[in-house]
Amino acid sequence: MAGGYELMPTRELLSESNYTADESFEVDTRDDQDHTFCGIIFDIEIRNDSVPFCYFAIHKLWIRGLLGNITVWYKDSQDGSDSARLIQREEEWELIYEGHMEESPFTLSSVDLNPPLVLKKGKRYSLYIHCARNDDMGIVYNNQRNRVTYEDQFLIVHPGMAHISPIPFDNHGWWGVAWRPHREFVGRISYSVKYLCWKPVAAVHLQYPESFRESVFALLLCNRREKLDRGLPNPFASIPVDVLLYIINMCGWDWFINQDAENENLVQSENIVETHCPLNPSMKKFRKSVFQKLRHWTGVSTLIFLLGLLLNRFLKV
Repeated sequence: MAGGYELMPTRELLSESNYTADESFEVDTRDDQDHTFCGIIFDIEIRNDSVPFCYFAIHKLWIRGLLGNITVWYKDSQDGSDSARLIQREEEWELIYEGHMEESPFTLSSVDLNPPLVLKKGKRYSLYIHCARNDDMGIVYNNQRNRVTYEDQFLIVHPGMAHISPIPFDNHGWWGVAWRPHREFVGRISYSVKYLCWKPVAAVHLQYPESFRESVFALLLCNRREKLDRGLPNPFASIPVDVLLYIINMCGWDWFINQDAENENLVQSENIVETHCPLNPSMKKFRKSVFQKLRHWTGVSTLIFLLGLLLNRFLKV
């Protein structure tokens, strides 16, 4: 107990959601059909500055072309430069798919990764998709046009190099060196993520959006205050802090997103507070800020409903 405030042991709170995956996504890269040949190598960077998640898995890669015997390889990418890739050796890569695919020159065809390729947050990986056709019609890819091929809140797909040899990792192509820099992957990536569960631990708490962190602070402040203005008891304080922490632990990272909007109901709520609870100017400013955020954090109504049920239960005991 610290200052009379006993916390639920963090080991009793979930560290991650208990689903195989919380959400699944499909992302398509631009398809200008600039080239076709035997393969494409490119980097995928898993972001470390976005939403709090602990699990990222690629389930499918989608490609098109005349295809044939396809292999997919991956490795940690320590250096994203083209010159580094030119000296890579096969033993440094891990084979994650090998199979025959039917011709699909106009529509994307899926390469199913079983098991899924699980990648770590904040790291960069190289993917190499190769076709063993002995011609230049295997896999469609693009010229590089931008600094990145694709990016969203979870990943960044970087440009890479094309491979023009039917032999994986072969440095000798049809016209000299087999690698062609400044090329981009064409296709689709199907992936899923598993989110972190909030805990009162700095390493976890700081990964959440500012609006979520502020709402946690406001809820804990309300729970800690035993008396309201004019000496009235605070019913919110009747909820055990470990129960409150457990409820917050179950809230999704996007429950308290601040919409930064004002409406007539918000103004009415502020007026009610100031009429029935006279406050000094600094406290009025703080209370107004809290009400502005609470009114616009999505999911708060659900949380208040749950807290109301718990409060009703404890008052009856």
